[in-house]
Amino acid sequence: MLRVWKFEGGAGANGTNLAGLSVMLLEKGSENIASAENAAQEAFAYLPEGLEPAQREALVGWVRSQTPASVGEENIRVVPMRAYLWEGNAQVAAGQHIAFSSRRPAPCGPASCGERLWYEPRNAAANFMVEEVASARVSEPALSLSWKDHGRRTLFMGQFGPMEGRTPAFCGNTPGLFTKL
Repeated sequence: MLRVWKFEGGAGANGTNLAGLSVMLLEKGSENIASAENAAQEAFAYLPEGLEPAQREALVGWVRSQTPASVGEENIRVVPMRAYLWEGNAQVAAGQHIAFSSRRPAPCGPASCGERLWYEPRNAAANFMVEEVASARVSEPALSLSWKDHGRRTLFMGQFGPMEGRTPAFCGNTPGLFTKL
């Protein structure tokens, strides 16, 4: 499972401003870790280049707080990073290891676009959308992990924190369509 955070504001545990920073967490387990009862057994973090020591400490602390797997210094890479996230679209890259993009799926009606969620986002979200992966490539030799994907609704995009001034967006902008199985 790959998780990407792009902070619009807030502070890390050390009080460092996180606005404008991004971090990625790649997790691996022997079971499907999209299901909350299955924990990641291995994890790898990707940090952007050019961080101040306090920013690095804050992002590493954040990542470690998000996974039960150990994220030691040997499991952290500093790489050229790109994380563009906007209204249902994403373009993300971390060095030569991760690249993915999303697209809005075609409009859908009831019972036709994944309204029944088998999994929920790992982080509590003020709102989220299930989007379609246009293309994804992940390769992390340290985890013996490699995968490619495209054209499937396997991406959660969420907003966290206060929702003031934001409009919840779900499949077809109809929150009532989503039901948890």
